[in-house]
Amino acid sequence: MRLFRQKQDFIPLGLLGLAAIISLREYKTSQHFAHLSQFYFQSEVPASGNDGDDEPDEEKRILGTQQRSLVVACGDTLSSMLKDMGISLQDIDAITRALSKHYNVKNLQIGQSIDVVWESGEDASKLTRLETVDSAGNAIKLEATESGYTTSVCKRMLVAQLKSVSGIVTTNFAIAAQQNGIPNAVAHEAVRALTPLINVGRLKSNAAFEIVFEEKLDANTKKLVGKRQLKYAAVSVDGKLHKVYSFGNRYYSESGHSLKTEFLIVPIRSRSVRISSRFGMRLHPIFRVMKKHCGVDYEARYGTDVCAAASGVVVSACSYGGYGLYVRIRHANGFETAYGHLSAILVRKGDCVNQGDRIGRVGSSGHATGPHLHHEVIRHQIHVDPQKYLSIGSGKLTGHDFERFKQYKDEIDRTLKEDNAHTLSGDISV
Repeated sequence: MRLFRQKQDFIPLGLLGLAAIISLREYKTSQHFAHLSQFYFQSEVPASGNDGDDEPDEEKRILGTQQRSLVVACGDTLSSMLKDMGISLQDIDAITRALSKHYNVKNLQIGQSIDVVWESGEDASKLTRLETVDSAGNAIKLEATESGYTTSVCKRMLVAQLKSVSGIVTTNFAIAAQQNGIPNAVAHEAVRALTPLINVGRLKSNAAFEIVFEEKLDANTKKLVGKRQLKYAAVSVDGKLHKVYSFGNRYYSESGHSLKTEFLIVPIRSRSVRISSRFGMRLHPIFRVMKKHCGVDYEARYGTDVCAAASGVVVSACSYGGYGLYVRIRHANGFETAYGHLSAILVRKGDCVNQGDRIGRVGSSGHATGPHLHHEVIRHQIHVDPQKYLSIGSGKLTGHDFERFKQYKDEIDRTLKEDNAHTLSGDISV
């Protein structure tokens, strides 16, 4: 019985405690809602004597002259940015047409800054001035006039200067160029420019080199503008001096011969030349089996001069199996040409030749049924049809162009002397 009473006494006490907790939570909740209700009702209905200053107003338009520096973000156009400022579509069209005389608004770059000044009115805004800088650093300015808009361009003053660097290859050209402070882009271009004359990647140690490149600086900030341009490269190997000059977006040897791969129509100095066998599958005239013919055969008189189809360096000059007396020349852009069945070879391995230079004479050495020239064009180690790559065009500068080239070459030589660069010595091979 005592135990029952204790339990009987305990149960009502637990219930009373639980009820008290629930009541306290309900009280707090009711007070919270009462506070929120009071806040919202007071916000919506001003108290007696309030003139409504606490009521939120609509955003007021700022009138008068405004100035801002806009920054182009991804997806922005000039039209969209001007429209956000309240400029009318009619004015935007007039602004775009005025700018188009000096600047293409489609060339906006992400991060480009555009300074604008406009007059903000009750109904619309009127642009009064716009200023920006194009990718070349020229200042573009637009101003409003009574008759519309006018634009002007203030070209950035650039100072061009030539820099010369000389050095000695110890391990390879790339490391030597880096050690001598030659920018990577200039070094890579030098390798490409010298490729028709020499394999720069395989230069032996102690080979001397000279590089001249141009850089343009902003006259005011003295900062570099644009890319550095290779103007001259020279390498001295085994007493031979290989020079390349950049002139008119092409590379030329010291004698003014273009080093660009432009092939002669027919690499033979004769008017009485005809094609006796074309590129492709054919019945071999000696072995009487179907076999791919990897070049073009030109029938000509015995002893006729054979010329280099393009400027380059001789990589082979020897007797070569069925080709007989054989010459192979490496050119720019991954091209090589081959000349077979010669009666005489007039060049040696390592010689630099210009387009049109004599390299041999027509013969019938090797597997041949009569005097002719077997001519091949190889591109990236693959034989291709020479007829698809032959073109007309002189690779030699002449007349006024050659005079301008000589003046340019003299300027490069003066730069080398003024900078006290190490002057390379050796027999001129190009």
